[in-house]
Amino acid sequence: VNKAAERITGYTRAEALQMKLSQWVAPEFQQIAGRMVARQLAAESPVFQELQILTKDGSRVTLEVSNRLIFQQGKAIGIQSIARDISERKKTDEALQQANKKLEAWIRDLEKRTREMALLSEMGDVLRACLTTEEVYDVIVRVAQEIFPVLGGALYVLGPLRNVVEAVVEWGDTSKMELTFASDECWALRRGKVHWVEDTSVGLLCKHVHAPLPKGYICVPMMAQSEAVGILHLAQPEDAQMPEAKQRLAIAMAEHVAMALSSLRLHETLRNQSIRDQMTGLFNRIFMEESLELELRRGARTQHPLSAIMLSLDNFQLLNDSYGVDVGDSILRRTGMLLQGNVRKGDIACRFAGQTFTLILPNADYEVSKRRAEILLNQVRSLEVKNQSEIVGRISASVGLAVFPENGQTVEALLRSAEAALNRARGGGGNQIVIAI
Repeated sequence: VNKAAERITGYTRAEALQMKLSQWVAPEFQQIAGRMVARQLAAESPVFQELQILTKDGSRVTLEVSNRLIFQQGKAIGIQSIARDISERKKTDEALQQANKKLEAWIRDLEKRTREMALLSEMGDVLRACLTTEEVYDVIVRVAQEIFPVLGGALYVLGPLRNVVEAVVEWGDTSKMELTFASDECWALRRGKVHWVEDTSVGLLCKHVHAPLPKGYICVPMMAQSEAVGILHLAQPEDAQMPEAKQRLAIAMAEHVAMALSSLRLHETLRNQSIRDQMTGLFNRIFMEESLELELRRGARTQHPLSAIMLSLDNFQLLNDSYGVDVGDSILRRTGMLLQGNVRKGDIACRFAGQTFTLILPNADYEVSKRRAEILLNQVRSLEVKNQSEIVGRISASVGLAVFPENGQTVEALLRSAEAALNRARGGGGNQIVIAI
């Protein structure tokens, strides 16, 4: 035991020589020390080994130890160890490893944020190309499941009267969420600002969040043209985190969705104005003829029938002249509602001109379309004509029916056949159905 050993261990040479190896080595390094001695006794070549020893004052020192056997008369009688104090180097190495781990975690987090931002940007591009709300909702749920995989969430949209909020998209565990609630039950909608509750046991809770409560939640209002269109709601379970980065992603996602829904609604409004009759809400003649062209091509390809019903109100002009345009407009609107209530999915009801309406029935043969025409005729007969809540008469209709391909194989030919049948019904006194020849 030299002076350096005395300085490192705190023991004098005399004290050290009275101690066993096991008294020097820290408990968790005892087996390592035993194996080191065993290797030397097995006549293996000297190796370096790291050990922790206990000093006189109870502190620990890390040593790098090299051993060699001491022989006397060809017999191993001891082991000589040369040790170097590497405690500071170990501390530096550990600090460097911790720094590297933090750096690796930071890089992984940065890569994750980059992927999420790229995904969000791509979502914005896709949303701008969506043509229906169903497409928008499908894109949202796919992206949300990837960005917020452990957070339950839902996208809520305000109803037409703006007093009810309804979930249109859900992901994760939503079994404890309200899917419909009043708009004044959400602080985010009432304030027009993000409402983040980190701890639901002490935070200001929205009324639509109730027991069993999540650990935390966030409501992000979706604003478009300074007006809320809904909220993005994310619930934080006990075993998940909602760091600030996730909150920023939620806010960015809500902005994209709000813009998409607002743009889609504007587009839908403009489209309806261009293809619908303002008085009755039915499709206009231009849209009907374009749609009929497509249906005729489909019918020719699939060999399926198609029918066109043309209906005209018999005594409309007389009632309009006698009681004024308000009564006439009321008759037209109610007839439009009647037709809308009697169409199947895929049928096309339009206001053809004045008091004349057309109903296109894909995949409907003569028998089916005739029954539909009879139903319409009877329902028109039941309409009461009112002037200031007073019943002043009833109305009837003339109906012409044409079927593809027998009565025409083009838009012009089929509509001409239906109109000719309608004119014969009118000429015969009205209030009847005439089939095209």
